[in-house]
Amino acid sequence: MDNSFTPYDDAWRTMLNDAPRTLFPLINEMFKNRGIHLTGKEKLEFSANEIYLNRQDGEQSKRITDSSFTINDGGIIRRFHIECQSSTDGSMVVRMFEYDAQIALNDARNNWESGDLFVKFPESGILYLRSAENMPDFVTTTIEVPSGETVSYNIPTLKISDYSAEDIVEKKLFFLIPFYLFNFEKYFEQIEEGDEKIIGQMLNQLGILSDALKEARKSRELKETELMSIAGMFKKVLEHLTIDYENVRKEVLNNMGGKVLNYPQKTAYKLGDAERLVRAVQKNMKKYHVSLEDACDGCDSSLDEYTRAVDLLKNKGYLSLTVFRHNSI
Repeated sequence: MDNSFTPYDDAWRTMLNDAPRTLFPLINEMFKNRGIHLTGKEKLEFSANEIYLNRQDGEQSKRITDSSFTINDGGIIRRFHIECQSSTDGSMVVRMFEYDAQIALNDARNNWESGDLFVKFPESGILYLRSAENMPDFVTTTIEVPSGETVSYNIPTLKISDYSAEDIVEKKLFFLIPFYLFNFEKYFEQIEEGDEKIIGQMLNQLGILSDALKEARKSRELKETELMSIAGMFKKVLEHLTIDYENVRKEVLNNMGGKVLNYPQKTAYKLGDAERLVRAVQKNMKKYHVSLEDACDGCDSSLDEYTRAVDLLKNKGYLSLTVFRHNSI
């Protein structure tokens, strides 16, 4: 995206921050033709989003990338750069090259003795929330060096419109759910006018996603914080995308609200779940003599989840405060 802020930027970056594990299946899907297949156990490390581009007049301009990160797989380190674009833009490939070149330069290896420079471009891709029917599966950048030789590299484009709810569930592309309503944007006028057929199709697809999220939570495939992030960002995109379509928004909220969207963003568990989590974590701390963070990991939880559960129980007076004697927060 460009440097102007939109709710879609917020949704994208919130998902990166609060649900980074859901990025792995997206990477696998976007770069599947590169032979990349991550298990989700690799180490993911985000880089600063700010890059500075050198201009011909000697000035620098600051740009904000949507995401730049490395993945370490047993010592094999790959750098990735993914941009989220709300609509097709002919200048996007130019911006991608600018970003890629600067990212590569930031990582460059300079041999001071020989004066040689080695730069390695990142694996780059574009996620389009809206796209034309003839949008290609990749865009190509070709570089010609002084010898006349050329090097070309493809930047894959992933389009939300190519994925049904069934596809998202099958491929575990939970990261895309907050943006899924873009698939029905072209039908908003019909939905606003009460077209039962289109409304039924939309609610059927959203129901599949809702059921998948509930099942993923039940099976612990998704953590509570990840589910809350997905639900919260779905609502944020919904509110902005349907700002002129009140009936569309009502249809979605009335049918999704009671299923999955009742997870407030960054709130704690129900009391029973909170108590079970707190007791399990503290039992691990005492039994194995480990730190609070390690005890949380042993319960397939996070320190943030544990903290919110503790706060909820304290505020509700649900447990005696002596329960938290092992809590070092």
